Amino acid sequence: MQTHWFYTVWPFIGVGGAIVMVAILLTTDTFRDNTTVSRWRDPVWLAWLAVPLYWVHQFEEYSLPVLGFDYSIQQMICKKLGFPPYPDCPIPLSFYPVVNIALMWFGAPLAAYLCGRNVLIGLSFWGLLLSPP
Repeated sequence: MQTHWFYTVWPFIGVGGAIVMVAILLTTDTFRDNTTVSRWRDPVWLAWLAVPLYWVHQFEEYSLPVLGFDYSIQQMICKKLGFPPYPDCPIPLSFYPVVNIALMWFGAPLAAYLCGRNVLIGLSFWGLLLSPP
């Protein structure tokens, strides 16, 4: 199945950003709200930690075919919804990066940013990380 290069590359961009962000999270106080407690007890820092961890999760889900593994989350989703496999599946391939990038590259950082005002919003993305498939 021939696809645009971006469908292959976007998870690798995310994991690159995750590596940088985890390094910043662990070595600086940039994303901390309360430096008088351990970063592991700071809800704002924990909210920011969910962002790169989900980027790693996206990499794990969407890069496996590129790395040579016989796994395609797009095919699995079509099958679970009762649709035929690609190229006949009615879900466009653009759906996956658009939803994942919008939700996790913009929505998750926005929720983490808002965590200082509303902890529930800030930590909400942990629900996506920890929910069963």
